[in-house]
Amino acid sequence: MLDHDDPGVTVADVAWERFAPLFTLARPSRLFHGVPAARQAIEAARGPAEDTGTDEAAALRRELAALPEDERVERLLALVRAHVAAVLHYPAPEAVEPDRPFKELGFDSIAAVELRNRLRAATGLSLPTTVVFDYPTPRTLAGHLLTEVDPGEADAAHPASGHLDELEAALAGLRRRSAARRSGEPVAGPGVEVHRHRAGDR
Repeated sequence: MLDHDDPGVTVADVAWERFAPLFTLARPSRLFHGVPAARQAIEAARGPAEDTGTDEAAALRRELAALPEDERVERLLALVRAHVAAVLHYPAPEAVEPDRPFKELGFDSIAAVELRNRLRAATGLSLPTTVVFDYPTPRTLAGHLLTEVDPGEADAAHPASGHLDELEAALAGLRRRSAARRSGEPVAGPGVEVHRHRAGDR
């Protein structure tokens, strides 16, 4: 058809939510500017994580906050391996070798986008579509997720939780100064200069 310069109409059923983000993975393209469904798919792929994973992400952050620091990366590695196994149809997460590159595990561009979408929902992070290529093994990806997830946010609803030590220290200082005033002792504190005078000194 192209060889003979003959115009023609082709009808195709395109899964834009899969095709458009992959087509623009390396660089943006103006090809889809006139296709609303494609534009929406591209914007959704680049945007923040969907609300559907909010509860799951909040639960994960609370779980990480309760774990010792040296166990958090292993928890995230287990999460990554579970989703990799689901995307690639492995029999179990244990079949996913943690230090084997994603490409060797069987990843292509479509699988990379699917894994990114799963991890976005699970963690609440706005991960790029290239995250599998930027962090090429399950272990390095888990380490990256740990640096992005802030376990302290699980306690964000209690604004004073991060300042308890400061409050306790301030209250202890107030109690000491109050006791010193009652006993007639000189009161010392920040910005207070204490001078002791003996009888007969001027």
